[in-house]
Amino acid sequence: MARLSFDAGHGGSGVTPGKRTPDNEYEWDFNNILVCSAMNYLDQYEVELLRVDDPSGKTDINLNQRVKNINRFNPDFHCSFHNNAYTGKWGSHSGTETYTHMNSSSEAKKVAAKIQDAVVNVLGTKNRGTKQADFRILECAAPACLVEFLFMDSRSDINKLRNEKLLKQTGEAVAKELAEHFKLKKKQEPKPSPIPDKLHKVQIGAFKERANAESLAKKAKSKGFDTFVVFENNLWKVQLGAFNHFDHADALAKKANKNGFEVYLS
Repeated sequence: MARLSFDAGHGGSGVTPGKRTPDNEYEWDFNNILVCSAMNYLDQYEVELLRVDDPSGKTDINLNQRVKNINRFNPDFHCSFHNNAYTGKWGSHSGTETYTHMNSSSEAKKVAAKIQDAVVNVLGTKNRGTKQADFRILECAAPACLVEFLFMDSRSDINKLRNEKLLKQTGEAVAKELAEHFKLKKKQEPKPSPIPDKLHKVQIGAFKERANAESLAKKAKSKGFDTFVVFENNLWKVQLGAFNHFDHADALAKKANKNGFEVYLS
């Protein structure tokens, strides 16, 4: 079965400094719509999906950890979704561009070119082409691309970024290219509900004091688990992962339990 992974660049509102429009709209909030749309569309196919940023947007998982998670998942392709900026002030610049690593394979370049054309076709933006760069996320072992959909400080592009329907159509356009390129087969069962409503979280602790959560997270990391600490409902919670498929979450929960952790699976 094919595997595809995604990430929305940076963290959500109030998490990552900078990375916003001149009107203080955060980049991740746009990126998240695009990623959710792509993954929701692909969920109708026989494919394993992984998202390596924090789906809640409450933390900004660092690039080294994201690359580590991608490599562990070993996808057939990884897509990193971003939106561009030029001066940080409103201007006339505009367009879409897609990056692969300077040492990327011909496979990565081929998929990136298809995605670039699909995005430009939906958004109707200036085609700034496919380019190469040594972005950290593109140093993962899998073929990968990073898409800069629009400019957040563009007077013309911002209207498209604020159009949620258009962003969803754009995310789907990327997913359709991936489905076609990897010849994905549709599932026989009915399409499940959207991913954001079906994320199954594996949690091993909840504390009033952040220090206690950090201590447990450190202990879990020492046993080989990837952890992140989030603040929800006035508690610091230690999570090991969030999955759109319950069986993946259940497998991780059982592994954590065998390692002596009390697990809460939601």
